Amino acid sequence: MLLIGCLACSSDSPTSSSDNEEPGTVPITSVGISPSVATISTFREVQILTARAIDAGGREVTGVDFEWSSSDSSIVSVVTSSELPDIANATAIANGTATITAKTLDVSGNATVTVEQKVAIISLSSTSPVEFPGDTVRVSAVSMDARRHPMSNVSLTWASTNPSVATVDSAGLITATGFGNATIAATAGAASKSLLFEVIGDKFFLNGNVRFRYDLDLPDDSGGPFPAIVFVHGSGRLNRNMIAHGTNPFVPEGMAVLRYDKRGVGESTGTFFNIGLGNSVSGLGVLASDLVAGVRFLKNFPEIDQDRIGILGNSQGGWIGPLAAAEADEVSFLLMWSGPTVSVGLEIFYSTLADRTQTPLDNVYPQLANFSGLNGYTPLPVLEALDIPSLWLYGAMDRSIPTRLDTLNMRHLQDLGKPYEFIMYPFARHDLRDTRTGRFVDLWSDYFIWLRGKGIL
Repeated sequence: MLLIGCLACSSDSPTSSSDNEEPGTVPITSVGISPSVATISTFREVQILTARAIDAGGREVTGVDFEWSSSDSSIVSVVTSSELPDIANATAIANGTATITAKTLDVSGNATVTVEQKVAIISLSSTSPVEFPGDTVRVSAVSMDARRHPMSNVSLTWASTNPSVATVDSAGLITATGFGNATIAATAGAASKSLLFEVIGDKFFLNGNVRFRYDLDLPDDSGGPFPAIVFVHGSGRLNRNMIAHGTNPFVPEGMAVLRYDKRGVGESTGTFFNIGLGNSVSGLGVLASDLVAGVRFLKNFPEIDQDRIGILGNSQGGWIGPLAAAEADEVSFLLMWSGPTVSVGLEIFYSTLADRTQTPLDNVYPQLANFSGLNGYTPLPVLEALDIPSLWLYGAMDRSIPTRLDTLNMRHLQDLGKPYEFIMYPFARHDLRDTRTGRFVDLWSDYFIWLRGKGIL
């Protein structure tokens, strides 16, 4: 028997109708869209959709034009091109679900596109350090999708890594509970953001964004509350330790002393600057605000008698201390040594004539009548407005400030009824060392006698 085989009578390979037919001559029975279901998590993100026309035999019909549409273009918009009619870009506009339709002739297919914006980025407002347990800071959070579009009504989970330092509630309110650092984190889904929160009052106090490293010297006994002084520096890069020798004598007498590193010096932040004629008004104002912050910081300590807080200062501090006292009602007395009461311009003029020279001061003072320059900061209006007791100590041999004129201003203030007192040491220079012996005059005894006389000690 002769068997005749046909080896190529059929094929298992898929074919499209276009292999044998011209486009448009085979009836299309269905349209499919791939993917048929899609979820977009970011506004303005694009999902690419592809349409396929299928005939009755399940074969793909190519070369077909499609009309694309969205059931809600405010949720998902659709963009196509004539060059690629079977492809559409579905763009997420808002949260919700839209049906995307591809139609050719009377046959159409659908895909469901859901927009569910998900948090990919969390932005937290910055926090400044706080000083003491009990202080609070509210952190604001902005949640965004991957394209940084803001999201509303996002539920965040807040947590603190160190509840012994800080706790945080469900609204982002941080409450200091102790000294130290804690990391505060906000989380939504897979997105998280954290920030460092500091409670610094055991080492620093704040003036705005500037932090000041301080030491608070307290009397050894358990009495109190104690009267206190805040020491304000003279000119130069002075830290809290460099002036300890000028404040420690008060502690054995029963007074607390707050001393701090000048801004931009030691462990304090901020920018150090010298006071000159040009910046005397603004610069002294900044340094006075630092001092005010220190005075008000003392109010947090139960060991301090808030009705007996004063300022101790020398040299440039004679300008700064009264400026701070004028701003802070908490200041009840002033102690100054070698503090100028003349203008910055006149003090500079005097220093130019007298400092680092051997010119007899009796020959220097008459030349001050020739001063015709700018005054810069002038302290007399501030001193005339103050009405708190103060003691000012001067050296007659001072070559940095014109103490003869300073004490004339003191007498003027006394004539106005102001509670200012002063002592002139006839042989003392600017640092109140006796020019004959090189030793300090007994300024501490004079301060303590005055403080006891005023009922402060």
